[in-house]
Amino acid sequence: MDRKEADDVTALVRAIEPAGRAGIELQMLIARVQLPSSRIERLLRRHSDYFVQIADQSRFALNRFRKFRGSAELIVADVEQSYQRFAKMQLVGTILLVTSVLLTCGSYLLFG
Repeated sequence: MDRKEADDVTALVRAIEPAGRAGIELQMLIARVQLPSSRIERLLRRHSDYFVQIADQSRFALNRFRKFRGSAELIVADVEQSYQRFAKMQLVGTILLVTSVLLTCGSYLLFG
């Protein structure tokens, strides 16, 4: 998860948390986090470990039935860990790319 997604998911968690088990209406959530509704809906679906839709309503709550048990603090900590893993993988990818370019250029210079 990149930094933007981590920040957006954290904002959703913070906006949903005060609503408790009753959840929050999607329209109220959109107003609170000020993100496009399509982005909010995509994040809510993508992160089902964190969020749950309440019955057939357009209300959402923190997911109490998955590993984080609806704990905003545990969810935010997991979001941050996911971002840290992403950032490390991005760094490793950059290092590998630079190393590959340097090796290619070096062999071209040596062997013409």
